[in-house]
Amino acid sequence: MSTTVRKTTTTGSGGKTETTTTETVTDNGGGSVRSKTVVTSQTKTWGGSGGAAAPGAKIGSVFDREEPARPRKAAHQIDRQLAEKKKEMDRLKAAGRSNSMKAAKSAFIQKLEGDAPKTGGGTNLKRSFSTPARPGASRVPNASAVKDMLLRWCRSKTSAYDHVEITNFSSSWNDGMAFCALIHHFFPDAFDYDSLDPKNKGHNFKLAFDTAEQKADVPQLLDVEDMVRMKCPDWKCVFTYLQCAYRQLHELDK
Repeated sequence: MSTTVRKTTTTGSGGKTETTTTETVTDNGGGSVRSKTVVTSQTKTWGGSGGAAAPGAKIGSVFDREEPARPRKAAHQIDRQLAEKKKEMDRLKAAGRSNSMKAAKSAFIQKLEGDAPKTGGGTNLKRSFSTPARPGASRVPNASAVKDMLLRWCRSKTSAYDHVEITNFSSSWNDGMAFCALIHHFFPDAFDYDSLDPKNKGHNFKLAFDTAEQKADVPQLLDVEDMVRMKCPDWKCVFTYLQCAYRQLHELDK
């Protein structure tokens, strides 16, 4: 009896395959008998180039990929974006201030006929109701009388000033000189009225409104740009502002 053993090893993408062939030849006197036994074993290789993936591995997943490097933005691009964001924030702030001012104007205009100025004797003027007064009762001035009284008060404080002629609550105030004269009457040291120019409307309005706010806490209900743009300002807005200015200033004359 003779035995021959041959081993063959094959390597593929799935791993390594090993084949063992055992051939046995037996002579029993009457002739030889051959028998062959083939044993095949396979060994898998995980990973590596061309190798199979290990169980549970995420083939081609984002975890196995390297993200390409993102190009960096140039410095001027970053500066431009920051400038645009700042500009947008400034615009939103300005819009918020404008909305607040408009809301304040609306609230004052709704109370246009109420909270009227005091008379020279110190009695508060009240809103005129449609119900007729009882016989013998004190007469309450109507809205027109309130406007006339406020207009006379403004005239009395500005009559000595050049470039000022107050006849109404609109065009008489369109260059800012009347506002400056009114504020200068109460605060003569705040600025030099004689140096003002009626043509420089923006400066006049800003000077009057800023001084009134700083010196007498008069809220800036009027917008400088709106006043400069309009030849005849809205009389209701001007009247409302002057009412508020009256409440803060008339006590200074006592």
